[in-house]
Formats: sequence, structure tokens, C-alpha cells
Amino acid sequence: MSDVDDAGERVDLTREDFDRAADTFRGAPHQHVLREHLERYRWVRERVSGRVLDVACGTGYGTGYLSETCEAVGFDRDPTALARAAVRAPAAEFIQGDLPHLPFEDASFDFAVSFETIEHVDDDLTFLRQLRRVVRPNGGVVVSSPVRERPYLVRPPNQWHVREYTPSELESALRKTGFVPVGCFGQGIRSSRFAAVQAERVLYRLPQLCRPGRWWDRMIHGNDEVEVVRAKRRPKIVIFICRTNE
Repeated sequence: MSDVDDAGERVDLTREDFDRAADTFRGAPHQHVLREHLERYRWVRERVSGRVLDVACGTGYGTGYLSETCEAVGFDRDPTALARAAVRAPAAEFIQGDLPHLPFEDASFDFAVSFETIEHVDDDLTFLRQLRRVVRPNGGVVVSSPVRERPYLVRPPNQWHVREYTPSELESALRKTGFVPVGCFGQGIRSSRFAAVQAERVLYRLPQLCRPGRWWDRMIHGNDEVEVVRAKRRPKIVIFICRTNE
């Protein structure tokens, strides 16, 4: 099983890995990235149907998972990743191209899923308008992105991100481009208590202490399940389910 790539986000998992990995990861901060990816696809598969576009699908482990219950189409810029995806998920279709534009006809999908993508796209509003264009009237889109924890930061701490959003900023961008958010969810939901904030600083200095499932790790990272975001709770990842406004 591969880990994550240099960007710290792209995951390469076999179908067997996908089924068992979330319960077996131990030790290093990037294991949370793996768990988060897995849980998002497990969660979203129960909420989409029909023809579903998986944007920035990578090597197709999530697209393959969706293809078991939906007509799944994966889209990515990397032809090498797509070659792996085609072998891994033969029931799905895979298309290569560059964002923000999507090479699909208008209203050709019931749902579009875009996990951890928009923060990498230079023209985020054009990308969202493209998602809106390819989704059918009364269809939906599911978008996730890391939360910008410190609103005053100009540059994201992750060098691969063009920008990061607060939940209200991402919601505003979705509404501006023709979507109506109907649900806000989060992953890695943590306490905003002073002790948790200080413990997080220690963990970043001593990453060997990261142990998914341990009490101190839950206090700092939260768990990897997708939960409804409530007041005074800090998600690491925010997820919006949206409908078109038609």
C-alpha cells in the first residue's frame, strides 16, 4: 500500500486496503490524511446516486468505491494515476484533463464529488461554475476543503494550496456560483479549549506522539468520522452538500 504523495494528500490504495486501512493505521500525522480520505468516501457513497463525477480522483480508489452503487466517472490531470485507476476500478469511466474546466456536456451528472480539490485550483469560482454547469437541475455537489484556522494568514501553511477557506468563505463561494448549501459537515472536529490548542502545538513539534485513536490524539485532531458542524467546534476539514438553485 502506498502512503501519500509529496503534496501530503494524494492516496494510492487497493480495494482491499480501502476496506481495512481505517482500522489499522498507527503512528505518524499523515495517517490522519489517509483515514480522512477513506471516511469521506464511505460517508458520501450513502448520499449520492445516479451518474456521479469524482473530481481529482487520483488512482481511483474512491471512484471504484462509488462505482459499486453508482455510475461513476473519475476525472484527473495525471495520466499515470488514471492508468492505475482504470485497472483498479474497471466498472468506472476515467477522463483526463486540467481544472478549472471540465470536458463534459451540460447537465450530464446527477452529482459531483470534489474532495480536497478547490484549494489547489487557481480560479476557484470558475471551477465551481463548471461543477454547476455539468450537474443536472435539482442535482447536487459535495465539496470539501481544509479549514483556514487563522483568518489573518495570507499564505496557506501547505505549500501546495493556492488558498484555504473559513467555512463561511467556502459557503459564500458556493452560493455565488449557483449552489444552495443544504448541509455543513466536518472532519477532525476538535475542541477549542485552551488545553487542546496548546497540545496541538506540542504535537506539531513532536509528531512521533501522533497516535490515531488515543485520547490525546482525539483531543487534538478530533476523530475522522464525518460529523455535523456545531457552534464552537473547530473542524479540520469542512464539507458542504449543495443543491443547484433550480
